[in-house]
Amino acid sequence: MKKLFFIAVAVMAMAACTKKEMNQVVKDNAITFQTATYLPTSTKASGSVFATNKTFGTYAWSDNQLFMNNIEVKYNSNKGQWAPVTVFYWPKNEQTVDFVSYHPFSDVTVNHVPIVEENKITYKDIDFSLSANQKDYMYADKAVGYHDNGTGEEITDSDNVNTESGLAGVPTLFRHAGAKLAINCTTTYDYLAAAGDTTKFEITIKQAYLTGIYTKGTCELNLSDATKTGLVTWNRPANNVWTADENVTNDPNATMFKINGTPQLKKGENVPIMAETYILPQTLVANQQMLHFIIDAKTYLKRANETEYTLILEQTEEKNKAIKADISLIMGKISAWEMNGSYEYTIYFGPASSPITFDPAVVDWKNYEESSSIELNLTL
Repeated sequence: MKKLFFIAVAVMAMAACTKKEMNQVVKDNAITFQTATYLPTSTKASGSVFATNKTFGTYAWSDNQLFMNNIEVKYNSNKGQWAPVTVFYWPKNEQTVDFVSYHPFSDVTVNHVPIVEENKITYKDIDFSLSANQKDYMYADKAVGYHDNGTGEEITDSDNVNTESGLAGVPTLFRHAGAKLAINCTTTYDYLAAAGDTTKFEITIKQAYLTGIYTKGTCELNLSDATKTGLVTWNRPANNVWTADENVTNDPNATMFKINGTPQLKKGENVPIMAETYILPQTLVANQQMLHFIIDAKTYLKRANETEYTLILEQTEEKNKAIKADISLIMGKISAWEMNGSYEYTIYFGPASSPITFDPAVVDWKNYEESSSIELNLTL
């Protein structure tokens, strides 16, 4: 049977053994995890594999009792497995266990991110504008009703007791709780030629910054179907956006929302003015989430019979003629930055779309006409 790529995790009992049936174990049958991107209805991997330089935390319940309490899972390069700090074993008699995992791992007990409950995950008052919170917050679909199949090599869920799943560990499908934003700039033209003459444009971004970005909010995820087994998704909030604290918007002077530099734009080359940044998923409002530019622009001309360019137009800060542009980030079909969404804007700068043309005319002649009579007195 074909095995999928998996991240195996060995976990140890977190408490001294008791007489409860759920804590009786099958020898050498440790709970493991298999982290990849699974289709919800399949065990087939379909995307990014969880990176080996990351860790995640796991909670588990059996018979509605907390079985694993925020256990950190790390990659063990020597064994080629993902292993937590302790080892847990599957309960006997096919007693099932439910799992909820999240990333990045946090061992704090106060203001834990996220707050994980058996049927709910909560991200509360997270401020993405803080450098400490620039994290890829992820949560996994709940893995419900899993147990060992008796071989010590595979697991299955309670609805598929007699079906080999191909899973060597608990399937763990992570989704991104936040959104991701990146902004690039380029130019439509840097040279234009006509009738033997060449016009050269130098467009330089002196400053770029964002305003009106909600940075702080709360998100509550509730289990979509508490009766279902296997990988069970979480109901996300309406429109896949968090509840934003509308009193908190970004500081335009914060490094992650502002650049002060002089990148010169060239045709065909994207200049990243905002690297990939994690942001609060939010609904975009007209004339609120804005991108602002201060731009220097110089125009040079070289005649067909000349070898050097001559500066013919200068619009710069030094001359108090810099070009200012304010751009709404509602573009095309983008009306919100949704959870698990990655957004990349490319802003194009160039000469005005309407070139200089002429409409010649001639003022009509103003006609002056006068007449007079001259009498000739002739002597006969």
